[in-house]
Amino acid sequence: MRRILIAVSALPAILTSTPGLAQDREEVVVMRRPIPTMVKRGVQAPAPSTPGETPTPAPTPTPAPVEPVYTDVEWSTEWDVEPSCGTQAKGRTITKCYSYEIEDYVADSHCAATSPKPADSTFTTSNYSACTYSWVPGIWQGWDSYCSMNATRIRVDRCLRSDGTYVSRTPTTCNPNEPHDGQETGVIVNELCNYYPVRPAGAPQCVPNTTGTEFPATECYDPATGKNVPMELCKKKTYLVLACPY
Repeated sequence: MRRILIAVSALPAILTSTPGLAQDREEVVVMRRPIPTMVKRGVQAPAPSTPGETPTPAPTPTPAPVEPVYTDVEWSTEWDVEPSCGTQAKGRTITKCYSYEIEDYVADSHCAATSPKPADSTFTTSNYSACTYSWVPGIWQGWDSYCSMNATRIRVDRCLRSDGTYVSRTPTTCNPNEPHDGQETGVIVNELCNYYPVRPAGAPQCVPNTTGTEFPATECYDPATGKNVPMELCKKKTYLVLACPY
């Protein structure tokens, strides 16, 4: 006896077109093949579940957040100056998109939808907000007297800005309450002093057997006033006693 293997899908057509197939004592064996599960490309087939187990549903995808749309917007330009001091401070302009609806800056794309973004630019400007100030010792001025035990001179300090520029002395620059300027006193005697030492009373008029002798003076005389002045004001500190003529 022959065995004829016929697919199930072709069986009805064969039995109809071939009468007496079974009477010929031929056994028709039908092959039952499992029908494969059709899965769309790119979609994973669900995993077979265990009998009695409830299948786990697939997670629902989270929708992407929708960005709000702002229409009452315009480009806003701000000045951004670097923290430097002086007339050559460097700066630049920064353009941002401003929304009047929320009174805050938003993404540039909201403004770019209606007009192109202005280009940023760099510039040089005067900026004194970052400046600091300090006193710099000045030069001593002349003495107020050239023949005095208490001559005075002063030093006027200068106000220096942190960019190296000397500026006016004002309360907004160098603090007037900080120590500054200077003053000193001293004994000043120069060539303009016309003082000379005098021979004290009772001093010898001459000295025998000499050509003259210098003796320390104890008094200094001011011919302009006719009065004695401190010995420190005499440039010459001695007086001369001549030799006796005999």
